[in-house]
Amino acid sequence: MEVTRFFLAVAVLALFVSGCTSTAHNVSDVQSSPNNFGLLPGEHEVISRSDGMHKELSENGVLLAADNELQTYLDTLLFSLLSAEERQANIYHIYLTRLPDFNAFAIANGNIYLNIGLAAGLKSPEQLAFVMAHEIEHINRRHSYKTYYDTKQSLELASTLDIFLLGTKLSYLGAYSSLASTSREFELDADTQALARLQRAGYATCLGPSALMRIKEVMPASNNADSTFASHPHIDLRIEELSAYYRTDCSNDKNQKEFKKIRQKIFALAIESMLHSDLPLMAQRTLSYAPDLLPGWKAHQLAALLHFQLAQQPIAAGKEKAAWQGRDFTDEDAAPYQSAVEENSVIAITEAKAALALNPNEAQLYKTLGTVTYYSEPVEAIAAFQNYLALKPKSRDAKYVRYQIEKLMKTKEVL
Repeated sequence: MEVTRFFLAVAVLALFVSGCTSTAHNVSDVQSSPNNFGLLPGEHEVISRSDGMHKELSENGVLLAADNELQTYLDTLLFSLLSAEERQANIYHIYLTRLPDFNAFAIANGNIYLNIGLAAGLKSPEQLAFVMAHEIEHINRRHSYKTYYDTKQSLELASTLDIFLLGTKLSYLGAYSSLASTSREFELDADTQALARLQRAGYATCLGPSALMRIKEVMPASNNADSTFASHPHIDLRIEELSAYYRTDCSNDKNQKEFKKIRQKIFALAIESMLHSDLPLMAQRTLSYAPDLLPGWKAHQLAALLHFQLAQQPIAAGKEKAAWQGRDFTDEDAAPYQSAVEENSVIAITEAKAALALNPNEAQLYKTLGTVTYYSEPVEAIAAFQNYLALKPKSRDAKYVRYQIEKLMKTKEVL
């Protein structure tokens, strides 16, 4: 299975670079700065491909629309990390994605993408600033540009060698391993440079590496790769490399109040996104990180939705559990959730009612109650949906809710 995945990855990579003529013969030696952004040999093509990637992310609904307050906070934090020269270049932009993975990434056109799963796990402005600074360094050091052309050159060489190895594809192993090693070097370099950037921007540098420790704490085992072909160093190695900068007694109360408010928004968005992606265990685990961070009614609402999902999709929950632990799924993984279907259904309804008791004027809570009672208590579900429509008659999903009411009205329990 792993070998098949490897060759598939190589095939995709080969397609990605096909048809491109490299004009950068020694890209590892390029001298880059914001002033010559897009002017390096062949860099325009890499940027063009990055623009295409951003368009695909947007069209496929991967990007998460942040409200003005949240987007302004992210933009301001990013701006604070940039030098005057970098600010003038105006090439750096930050986006949230709805991806639940504990990761962030940057592409050659200056875009930085912060996955909502990672954003929800970070606990301080400094941790968030460290992640952004790390991605800025990837952009400034042209890591995407260098990897693009190094990949092409390595695979071209591997293709030539493969002729002499009778088409066994063994030569690709060395090429891909070398590229992965280079990528790991880029990661360690970006970590170190990110700390220097934090210091220049006036952040508590000693708090930066705690972002890596936080990532280790919350990331699933399946994401913590330790392989010859892993593109990132093991998280323990990254933490060790920065251990000299980390202190447990380091603290900073600056901007914590504002960050807490922003983190509430991120936290709720993350859990909703995880539920939208059918990842109730990840949502449950994320909610457990800071149960008191959200308003009580919101915490109850999210708990209702995740328990409802556990009740409706016990096998999917078992598969998610296996993935978290980095192993193949077995029937035993789903067994606990299958036996707890009724219990989770009851919990979902209890949590939805608790949310309404705390905030009876919140329309979305009636929709939540209608959702979690849909299969077990259709009469109550109809009433809840009708209350939702009374409060939000012109909502975007009003037509859908009315359709659900019509379906429920035809069930034998109602008739």
